[in-house]
Amino acid sequence: MRKQIIFFDYDDTLVDTINSRIPAIISYCESEHHISPSSESIRNVWGMPFDQMMKALGCKEPIDKESYIDSHAVHHPIIPFPESEEVIKTLGKSFSVGILTALARKVLDTDLQSLNWHDGRFTHLYAQEDSTYHKPHPGVFDPVLSDIKKSNLTAADILYIGDRATDAQSALGAGIDFIGIARTENTQETFNDLAVPFVTTLQDVFTHLS
Repeated sequence: MRKQIIFFDYDDTLVDTINSRIPAIISYCESEHHISPSSESIRNVWGMPFDQMMKALGCKEPIDKESYIDSHAVHHPIIPFPESEEVIKTLGKSFSVGILTALARKVLDTDLQSLNWHDGRFTHLYAQEDSTYHKPHPGVFDPVLSDIKKSNLTAADILYIGDRATDAQSALGAGIDFIGIARTENTQETFNDLAVPFVTTLQDVFTHLS
């Protein structure tokens, strides 16, 4: 397939977010809401927008995202997957590379700075605040499609890479080709059930682009 822009989901696609963030979420819940969610309970609600996830874990209003970012997440740096750096650099030689994520803009910006990825390697960045929709709704891609239309590009010019069924459903619903990244057997089964192509390591994406 010949594409112009390669978009990545961020959490658990380029970076090992869940294992990096579980300690920060537990710390926030314990100190700010006096509850102690288990790692398993966090995994069960993982992928929701932050406020929804915190409420699902038992936190009550107000949900102070700023406190979570500034007082908790900052102490638990994000960890990239080993292959991410080289894959992003290599793709950037032939394609525009972007991120579309449900993550809050401030968290995304902070992460990119800490990873030294805030250097222009991503030409398109879309975060939670850029859409009123959430995956799996295809409307999450509306801002992307509106912006690329100015360059005479369409959904057919985009490839989206993500690690969850909701990533596939939102992309395909918007008319965008999708490749899954399946690092576990459960995820492989999920993508097989959806009949979508997937790879088990990001380096294998190149076989779909040749």
